[in-house]
Parts: sequence; structure tokens; C-alpha cells
Amino acid sequence: MKRPLFLALLIVFSLLASACGSLTPESLALVAEPFETTTIRIATSRIEGLEAAIAAWEREHPTIDVDVVLNSPDDHHEALLRGDRRTGSVDIIGFEGEYTGAIRTIADSFVDLREFELDELQSNFLPPLWDQGIGLDGELIGLPIDADAKVLFVRNDLARASTLNDLASARTWCDVLEYGGDFADSSGKAFFADGEELLRAILSQSRSSWVTSTGQQDPDAVAELERAWDLSMLAIGEQPVFGNPCPELLGQGSIARDLTPGESIWRSEIASDDFGAVISQWSTRERISQAHPQSSGSWTAIALPRDAQVPGAGNSSEGGLHFAIAADSEHTDIALDLILTLSDPVIQESTFNNGHGPLPSARALYDDDTVAEAEDDFFVGEPSAAATFADAVRLRARGRAMPERQVVISALSRALAQVQSGVQTPEIAWDEAFIEVVAELSQR
Repeated sequence: MKRPLFLALLIVFSLLASACGSLTPESLALVAEPFETTTIRIATSRIEGLEAAIAAWEREHPTIDVDVVLNSPDDHHEALLRGDRRTGSVDIIGFEGEYTGAIRTIADSFVDLREFELDELQSNFLPPLWDQGIGLDGELIGLPIDADAKVLFVRNDLARASTLNDLASARTWCDVLEYGGDFADSSGKAFFADGEELLRAILSQSRSSWVTSTGQQDPDAVAELERAWDLSMLAIGEQPVFGNPCPELLGQGSIARDLTPGESIWRSEIASDDFGAVISQWSTRERISQAHPQSSGSWTAIALPRDAQVPGAGNSSEGGLHFAIAADSEHTDIALDLILTLSDPVIQESTFNNGHGPLPSARALYDDDTVAEAEDDFFVGEPSAAATFADAVRLRARGRAMPERQVVISALSRALAQVQSGVQTPEIAWDEAFIEVVAELSQR
């Protein structure tokens, strides 16, 4: 964000004219002399909702400009892990919660904020969000700027009221899949837009990495993966591989399309009312309203079930933007000031903007129901979408994800896509996913 200097120069010009009555060569030289400015660069995959707070901070620091370098989430984080700085020097680096396992392996790329005693701020933030900013050796590598979680948005106008009530009281993923089958039978439409979003939602509820550092399956945790895989197979109409987690649903048939969320076909199909539910994070929920504005008031937020068969499962344990200071920044003090401002609970309340901005990471805004009481005319229901998200954030699983976690999630997501497209069977796709995991981790 660049601020032109002409306004400041105009003010100086006017003051000189008033004081001197006329301009001299010396006064003209003073007016023409530019102010020295410092540019702070932020490299991140997301900045939405923070623009006004950054602009206000710039106004309070008139000799500092903030330049934001944006890239897609995968490209940004992959470049970060490679140490790729093609965009030039960077002072502040953003990273998302779902990538923290890998980010922890490059903790030396960031300033350890314990040097500034910022670990004393821990009580200001929700514990799961704070956990995401901690390195493998306890370094404080980033402060949580916002939060995120996932809920299930369901079309209340396409569903029978009785089955919608059943879904609201769902306790397991089997309950959700059963509802999806009822929805498909009664409406003639698919329930989920995509089987992959279901798999990712189930896996996001655990903090496990599921494999060792060499990619071998962890016998104490792999049952979680197997269950998630089998639930996803049921949703896309395939036979479970490791044992049917929902015997009552055998033979139900597919209740999921094969549509990548946010892409053009997905937007077209949602606008045509061709599926009934979307698993969405707070930060991506506007995809729905932008793709189908006429459906305002037709979406109800439902909490994801906390599956009792997965120890320690909470709501989605992924998401949330953190800001870190690059270890090679030449403006550490200035970058620190900006990060402290953006993570301040008062500023977070302002950026949240009654539900129109990012979810706060500040504990106080959940304790006083600031988040839960936000208003929304597009997503309706009781409890409200904001209250459902507030509960989801509170119920996030704690723990520090290890680097192997994202490798497993990505490999299984690609494998499921192969099954949905008919290229591979569930058994072969599973086996090849873990061959891929071992191969990738062996190169690290």
C-alpha cells in the first residue's frame, strides 16, 4: 500500500506561503525535498479484512509504507518452504494454520518473538490458535491474527424440515451421511458438492500426523485415517476398504458430486441448486453468497459432529492466519509494531466488523459473545451461523501438528480424486497414496 507524498508537500507549501508571504529559492528547495520513507513488505496468501487496520496504522506512521505481496495459498507456502524470495526482501510473512506442521521445520527463517517477551501475550489468544505459532523447539514464530473453523452449510429450502432437525442433532459422521442419503432421496440432488471436502473436514478434526517421519503408518493413529477414508468412500458410493463404519448405510449410493469448491463448474452448479450442502471455513463462506446471491436466507449452519471414535477430536483444527517476522528483515522493530497492532483484541474487534471481517483469534471476543452475536442475513438459523462458528473455534483440537501431517492429507485428497474420477479403485488409491507419502518424506 503506497501513500503519495504530494499531500504532505502541499501542507508544507501552504505553511511556508503563510509564514513568509512569498516563496524564495530556499523555501522552494525545502518544499521540493522529498521525505524519506521506509517500506515494510508483507508476503501472505490472504489479507482480506485487514486493509482498513493497515491503512490506519500507516496514517499513524506517515513515513512508513506497507507493501503487500499476495500469492495463492499453495504457491505462497511452497515458496516459503523452499526459501524462494523472488519477490525480494520481506519483513512480515503470513502463514495459514493448515500449513503450520511444515512451517515448523523452517523456524530459523523467522524471528523468535520470545526475544521481545511476547510469550507473555499467550493468555490473550485462544489456545489452539496460539499453539499454531509455536515451533518444534518452542520458538514463538508467529502471532495469531485471526481464526478459522469449518461448519456445514445446508440448504434449508431444499431439505425436509424433519430431516434438517435430525441433522442439527447429528452426533457422528454416520448420522451426517444418513441425512445426506435422505436428502438425496427426497430431493433428487446430491448432498455434498465433493467427496474431498468431506475427507479433509474429517481429518482436520484431529491433530495427528498418522505417519512417522519416514512415512511409515503409525499403528496408534492410522485407524483414524482408515475410518476417514471409509466414510469418504461411503459418501462417493464406493465400498469401504477397512470395514464399514456405518453398516446401516451399506448400498446407499453416492451422495457427493465431484466439484472442486470455488471453481467455475462448482459456482454454476450451486447457482442451479444442484447440491444441498457445503463444508466451508469462515474465510471461504463468501464463495457461496457470491456464486448464488439469490439463495440468501436459504442456508443454515450446522456444527460438524465430534466423532466419539476419534480420541481428542474437536472441530476443524486448521485455519487461521499468523504473522511472523522474517529473520533477515532490516525493519524488525517496525514490523513488530504492525504485528502487535493487528493482533490486538481491540483492533481485531474492529476488523471483525460485526461478522463482515475475519474471525478473531482474541479470547476476549468469544468470552463476551462479540463473535456469537454478529448478524448475518444470508446464513440463517438458530443458533446463528456466527454462533455456530464461535462454538467451532472454541472446540478446535489443540496440539502442534508435525510436518508429516499435511503431506498425508494432500496425498489422500489426490487419491480420493482418482477414485471419484474412476481412475483407481479405493484399495489401489490408498496404497499408492502412501507410496507417495514415503517418497516425499524421504526427500526431506
